[in-house]
Amino acid sequence: MGIGLSGNEENSNVYLNSIYSAPTSTKRRIHQSLNLAKRLQIKQKETEDLKKELRNKQEELEKAIDEAKIMKDLLDKTNQP
Repeated sequence: MGIGLSGNEENSNVYLNSIYSAPTSTKRRIHQSLNLAKRLQIKQKETEDLKKELRNKQEELEKAIDEAKIMKDLLDKTNQP
């Protein structure tokens, strides 16, 4: 307990300090907005990275399909015993 304070007085001071130190609703909304904006920015970067990776994989797939077609054409043109 605090010096010279009864238990009730100390508890009321703790509650008052909590109320006074709690952010106002405007500050809380601003803080939440900033946090949401930060999360949105992170998710947008993740989305951009995933889209880039998808484009690369699609290009690799198209290249592999083209190579397979060329190999199949070569195989069809070779003389089979």
